[in-house]
Amino acid sequence: MSEIKNFTIGVIGAHGRTGSLTLKTLQKHGFKKIIAFTRNIIDTKNNISYDPTVVEQIHLDLINFSVLELVELFKKVDIIIFVAGSGHQSLRELFTVDIDGVSKCVEASEIANIQRFILISVINVEERDFWWSLEGNLRDYFIAKRCADRKVRNSKLKWTILQPGWLTANNKPTGKIQPVERIEEQKTNGYTIEREDLAEVIVSCILNPTTTCMRSIPLSNGDTKIEEVLKNLH
Repeated sequence: MSEIKNFTIGVIGAHGRTGSLTLKTLQKHGFKKIIAFTRNIIDTKNNISYDPTVVEQIHLDLINFSVLELVELFKKVDIIIFVAGSGHQSLRELFTVDIDGVSKCVEASEIANIQRFILISVINVEERDFWWSLEGNLRDYFIAKRCADRKVRNSKLKWTILQPGWLTANNKPTGKIQPVERIEEQKTNGYTIEREDLAEVIVSCILNPTTTCMRSIPLSNGDTKIEEVLKNLH
């Protein structure tokens, strides 16, 4: 485990809400080298979430960068965490970020020999009956996520796809999620999960590769400690 913490972790979408929490959680767990890939470089001088000796910001434009440009950036990285997303606000960005952005990063990761690729998706993405009748542009969002998941799953990478329910930031993190085999018990709660708990799951997946590699993992807050759930996946 100490060896894993010496790996360089690249977080794509590092300045989003989940991305920022992921940076904070990686530092809390003692990772020594983190690259925050972001479209806009920010001033982190007074930001306690950034230890300048640990976190380096690098500009990455998912829409306009080519695969080869991404390869050059990824040569510095061992593990990629993809938490970027359009937020299902724009159909154009669903195509260019959630689908093609993921596709380009997967292709670049294969060329750059990335050791692991962790993608944040959405719960029940493979169940068309679940999302087809959703209102607004949520159906488009699920379609985009499903395409991205399949790109990752069919790649040559050692991948993990995390499929959280509706993300909230209303309460303190619980440190607990629902075991996969009992995830349906949380359906009436909308499969909600606190963003800080999702960030903890992301980092725990890095620390528990044996049980989390090559898996799609549905997520909701629940009654079991995060690490216990992940260590007992089978």
